[in-house]
Amino acid sequence: MIGTGIANVRYLMFYIRTGDRLQRTARWLENMEGGLKYLKQVILEDKLGICADLEKQMSELVGTWYDEWEVAVKDPVKRAQFKQFKNTEERSEPIELIRE
Repeated sequence: MIGTGIANVRYLMFYIRTGDRLQRTARWLENMEGGLKYLKQVILEDKLGICADLEKQMSELVGTWYDEWEVAVKDPVKRAQFKQFKNTEERSEPIELIRE
């Protein structure tokens, strides 16, 4: 039996490869021909012979991931692009929160 971690990696990478952009995983699975049975065959039994590729591809994604917002916050030029109003330097005070 395959460890759950590897199965999760394969599942996510198969979803990334075959799902539509912004498609929820539940809808993706519902629309998949063969459904859950087919998915199990693909990620647990390597029916398509792609499991090694799925694992390698996920490893590459994880290895190259970086936090885009962290980069923007640390770079003064990029950070300057984010301001409250585009056409003025004015700032509006945050809304007042009233706890009830």
